[in-house]
Amino acid sequence: MKKILYLSIFLLSVLMISCKPDPIDNGDDDTNNTDTIHEEPLVRKYLVREYRYGGDNPVFIIDWNEDFTKIEHITTDSGTYNQLEYDFDYYGEDSMKVSVYEPGSISWRNDVYRFKDGKITQIDTYDDNVLKRTEYRTYNMDNKLVSNIDSVHNCGTLFEWDGDNVCKTIRYPDGHTTIYDDFGEHIHPYYTQPYWMRGYAGDAGYSYGYITKPFWKNFGTCSERGCYEYDADGYVTYSYHITEEGEHVPHARYEYDY
Repeated sequence: MKKILYLSIFLLSVLMISCKPDPIDNGDDDTNNTDTIHEEPLVRKYLVREYRYGGDNPVFIIDWNEDFTKIEHITTDSGTYNQLEYDFDYYGEDSMKVSVYEPGSISWRNDVYRFKDGKITQIDTYDDNVLKRTEYRTYNMDNKLVSNIDSVHNCGTLFEWDGDNVCKTIRYPDGHTTIYDDFGEHIHPYYTQPYWMRGYAGDAGYSYGYITKPFWKNFGTCSERGCYEYDADGYVTYSYHITEEGEHVPHARYEYDY
């Protein structure tokens, strides 16, 4: 009972704070372009391919339906030993199933996502048809995800937002905190992904075992050691860094459709 009480208090505190207050709108035009990261892009593009470290095989392939409202299939680590396939099956507006399998094999893991008002509220994970975990998600008044808690293992993640970017994550229950504060002007490739969806931890090319991570509208700032290129609509298309010896080292390349 004490754990439930402490968790409720902790989650409430997250809902009541933010990393940075929104600027006051005094009605003046933004002559200094200071609110660029709060403006909507003129063209909404959707990530379809991601390549890493100059490789030719995409680490991430996403197939959308015709109007880009639903993901139909995802492939991670294409052409490698670690390649995985994700099939999406939708059941009306209240649930979907994501099935994970290796090429040529049957599904061995299924995530069942349940929706309310267009937001994921519960995820049931089955391994070989055995329920392994259930996660619950909560949102703030701006429909931003603020908690994802695994009720079986009593652990999870709390989120704080700065506009359309996550600025802090807090791991529950150990309190490990990560701060994000280097937001630039240009649009992050993950911005138009619809939901935060768990992948498989063995996915070598895609970060942290999550196949979609719509937590950043804005890519990080450019510096002399790390930078990026972007297209005419402001979407980041290429990221790289420069070594101390001046060597140009590619990190990721992104392709879009719209």
